[in-house]
Amino acid sequence: MSGIQKIPIQPKYIQEDSLRPELPFKVEVLQFVTLPPKAIGGNHKHPRTEAFLALSKGLEFHWQDENGKSHIESLAPNEIIAVSPSTPHGVTNTSAAAASVVEWADAIQYDVVPSDVIRTKE
Repeated sequence: MSGIQKIPIQPKYIQEDSLRPELPFKVEVLQFVTLPPKAIGGNHKHPRTEAFLALSKGLEFHWQDENGKSHIESLAPNEIIAVSPSTPHGVTNTSAAAASVVEWADAIQYDVVPSDVIRTKE
């Protein structure tokens, strides 16, 4: 995988009360993150693989491809965005209310390098 991969939610395991999406990596970390209105999360790169699922509306996923071109994707509750290692990325909450996201990763956070994939200065 290079850059990002969009994964429609098609669970490999379904029970009446739960579903488990299949991710392209072994999950070692699971986090629930809430971003206040207009907040930025991430805006960095690192050597671990991550995946994100929005639980709220108004979240945008920003990332740069291997050529340095910036992209913006809407985070939607019906789709997971997986991020390959060392891909600059971040999440913004464009709404007027707090917004939440589930984050899976293949390792704890390490060797984080700040990025300005989300421009914070004009």
